[in-house]
Amino acid sequence: MVSALTDQLKEKSIKVRIAVFHLLKQVIGVLDHALAGHVAAFVPGITFCLTDKSANSNLRTEALLFLRLLLESQPAEEFQSHFADISGPVYAAVHDPFYKITAEALRVCTAFVPVLRPSDMTEFNYQPHVKPLFAACQSKLVAQDIDQEVKEAAILCAAAVVANLGNELGDELAGALRTLSDRLSNEITRLTAVRAIRQIAASSLRIDLSSVLREVTENLALFLRKSHRKLKQASLTALEVIVRNYGTHEAVASQLSSVIRELAPHIKYVLSLFSSLFSLLSSLSLDRLLTRNGIVSEIFTWHTWHCNLSWLFWKLALRRRHSSRARCSTRRLDCSRASCCKA
Repeated sequence: MVSALTDQLKEKSIKVRIAVFHLLKQVIGVLDHALAGHVAAFVPGITFCLTDKSANSNLRTEALLFLRLLLESQPAEEFQSHFADISGPVYAAVHDPFYKITAEALRVCTAFVPVLRPSDMTEFNYQPHVKPLFAACQSKLVAQDIDQEVKEAAILCAAAVVANLGNELGDELAGALRTLSDRLSNEITRLTAVRAIRQIAASSLRIDLSSVLREVTENLALFLRKSHRKLKQASLTALEVIVRNYGTHEAVASQLSSVIRELAPHIKYVLSLFSSLFSLLSSLSLDRLLTRNGIVSEIFTWHTWHCNLSWLFWKLALRRRHSSRARCSTRRLDCSRASCCKA
């Protein structure tokens, strides 16, 4: 079947080639690993459809969509030896005048990232491919007069590159972070940018966010006041990741009081954020907390969570008064007998 379909991809008939891609997408949808071991057979047909001057926008879009599904469903090792052949036509498609092709090409670029640097390290030399991939994404990330679908695809692509390959970007990293931070100010791209920031903050590479961390944290705290439900949820999850991974940074510490003040209407997500705040606050001295930005006073305005926050205060006091174990035990006992605990 694979041999017959790959031959059809080189036919002159555009309708036949589109039908082949439709069939292949159905195969991946039913059996995602059915095409394992056959990636090399599809590469010539895909590149031909992307570079054929007689191909229309529908064929190119279908070719890119199938390529993305193939990248997401097959092992990265099968694509690494063919990456140079595949990437060139995809990068050219990023600059196609039709926005559907551009958006789908950017999604393919996003799928390229785990191929270049999979979770299980391989001997593949990915460094030479990082800059061309980022350049293709960056060209649309900084563009202004483009379709919203393209903007969102470019933001997600940039986030994937920075989160997984940011240590290879060099001086271009700061510019990418600044652009993503600026996208938080745009109402159209705001939600996508928040998700992008969260992905970067959660990166195991521990990307240096110091140049934008204060601005990002301020914006995320501000978004908690918005009526957009998805934006609130995304902002909360992003803040939780930032506090967990960058909580000791001055820019984050200075915003903790305002973040806590805005969290009251979002009870469902409070415990997840506080688990990270506990780790941060317990690592700082009590004197510093009492004088820094009113963090403790903001925490204790949370009457609904009085018992949990009293336990936090007890933990902080315990660090300050190591010799007063009996007194600290009494505070813990008093907290357990509070009316909020009985309720």
